[in-house]
Amino acid sequence: MLQTTLVFGVAYCLFYMQHVEASCGFYGGVGIRPGERPITTCKYRGWEISINSTFRSPAPYCEECTCGDGGGMACCGYGWKAGPIGIQGCVRIIDYSTCDSLFFDENDTSRPCPGMPRIPASSISFP
Repeated sequence: MLQTTLVFGVAYCLFYMQHVEASCGFYGGVGIRPGERPITTCKYRGWEISINSTFRSPAPYCEECTCGDGGGMACCGYGWKAGPIGIQGCVRIIDYSTCDSLFFDENDTSRPCPGMPRIPASSISFP
């Protein structure tokens, strides 16, 4: 049953999703000069992230960042911030409190989109 549901869900996404675009960026990174103390953390919106570790920021930021040597960070959006998603016959509404995308019928926005009413943030990321 689980395999059938998973296969149907993947097939539905491949058939009906019109486009998905990733949202990634690289920030900071100054390197270390001879005689300087090694950089051990990266700073992101007030949080400190250890070198060579990954941090997933909560809503509404919705970014997963990896702190690299020298204090540079590579960040990609997840959930709604992963990028635009289009599903044929549906209108997308962003839930900024959870990073989820909600979909409603384009002809009647009071009705959830058939088969794909919500895409949880945990299922959309582009590392």
